[in-house]
Amino acid sequence: MTISRRNVVKSGAVLIGAGMVGAPLTAQPIKIGSDGRILSSDFDIQSSVIKEIAQASIDAAMAQGASYSDVRITFTKHIQWASETPFLSESMEIGIRALVDGYWGFASSPVWHLDEAARLGVSAYDQAKANVVDGPREMSLTATSGEKTGHWVMPVKHDAFKTHYDEIYDAIKGLQNFCRRLRYMNFMNNNVRFEKQHRAFVSSEGHYQTQIINRTLANLELKFAHSNGIDGGQFKVDQYASSPGGLEVIRDKPMRKYIQEEYDLMVESWKLPIKPVDVGRFNTVIDQNGMAKIMSSSIGFATEVDRAMGFEANSSGTSYIADPVSMLGVFKVGAPNLNVYADRSYPYGIATVAWDDEGVKPVSTQLIKNGILNDMQVTREGSGWIKDYYSQAGIPVESKGYALSPTGMFAPMSHTPNLFIEPNPDGAKNMDEMRQRLDRGIELKQPAVSLDFQQSTGFARGQAYEIKDGKRSARISNAAVLFRSAELWGNVTEFGGKELELQIGLNQYKGEPQQDSFHTVRSIPAIVRDVTFVDVNRKA
Repeated sequence: MTISRRNVVKSGAVLIGAGMVGAPLTAQPIKIGSDGRILSSDFDIQSSVIKEIAQASIDAAMAQGASYSDVRITFTKHIQWASETPFLSESMEIGIRALVDGYWGFASSPVWHLDEAARLGVSAYDQAKANVVDGPREMSLTATSGEKTGHWVMPVKHDAFKTHYDEIYDAIKGLQNFCRRLRYMNFMNNNVRFEKQHRAFVSSEGHYQTQIINRTLANLELKFAHSNGIDGGQFKVDQYASSPGGLEVIRDKPMRKYIQEEYDLMVESWKLPIKPVDVGRFNTVIDQNGMAKIMSSSIGFATEVDRAMGFEANSSGTSYIADPVSMLGVFKVGAPNLNVYADRSYPYGIATVAWDDEGVKPVSTQLIKNGILNDMQVTREGSGWIKDYYSQAGIPVESKGYALSPTGMFAPMSHTPNLFIEPNPDGAKNMDEMRQRLDRGIELKQPAVSLDFQQSTGFARGQAYEIKDGKRSARISNAAVLFRSAELWGNVTEFGGKELELQIGLNQYKGEPQQDSFHTVRSIPAIVRDVTFVDVNRKA
């Protein structure tokens, strides 16, 4: 079959320019059809045309002499709702890798066309060949697990791209109006972005996998301020978070109930006296939001094998796990009650896929077992970097499904998957009970968290409350936390129970050029002893 402009149009793709498809579209105001639904391009990722475009690129690379090649094709649609006027954007991408003498080459383009695909294949080969400066190197790709062909759609109950405009407007605007009716409440920010991404993966090993990813990226921030101008603090509604799915993410949950509960807690806290922070070490309750952010960086980012091996050193940083082979199975990351799992196959995770961007079917991995480093996030190539440990431990040398490229424009690399902290079977069932288990100390709620380039030393600042006799007794001003990752996890005395589990959607920036990805953390609060608090306004 000849791939032409006419054939691509028939496949449902958007046509841009003479004989070329896929030039990126700029954001534009949403257009509404006569039936009230948002007008966006129709598309069939399973079209034979898509496979043939990918195959043309692979054939070109292999004909040049590549030992392996793979292609990712993506078509991404966004509805960005950050103001009264929503915007629609669409983009097409194709990216190809070629392996030559153990070195990678990569080329990508926003244009879908037979000639362009073949050009990219040659370009990827040429780049790989240019990287072979000191002769061939030993590098093998481990086998892929699961079926090599198939189609999967992330479940969506109310597809925003097929939903009446008024329904979406009412859902978002209704929550904003509810927030504004609350006394002393200054509405701050309500960002919602609906995303649908069609993905195809084709390889020289016979893979042909297509997927449709549906997710909603949401963030609701509110500010509480008394009429006399006194700042009562601000908070996020954690349940209003980035999640897999469509409009149901914000409409089918009892959001008004969650907002009201947070509001009532803020009103109660606003009545408390304000005291300055006492610099020192205190036993501390850290909420689900804070534990999710700390775990995402200090464990999620730190266990990415490419980061640990130094391949991110000039971009987003390395890891305190500096020698994975010797540290796996022996290095103490935290207390014996710390068990952390990673899984891109979890049904309700925003990082969930049927196959990763190397054609691997994801499996659950226990990264931390009883406080000890147990495994790393590996790709098909990365699993070979720690094969000595796997062989000693009797673990198959294989990828667990962590390769990801946000779109076809990027080369795939390891990105943090969905993460889970194992709850305490006898843990607290609510936050009041969590505080009651701490006679004296501090509660840290919804902190902003940042770590150094080794994911080792961190800083966190959020709402801080003094705890006396198991209850909040004062608001603490200018408080922030300094911590070392292994010390903080080692000082966890208790995790909350399963009833306190909360799903937090977080993002990650990695690579050069920068790649942006999302993952779900199923988090629980924790009591941590001897947490170091400092005064952010104190001058040295």
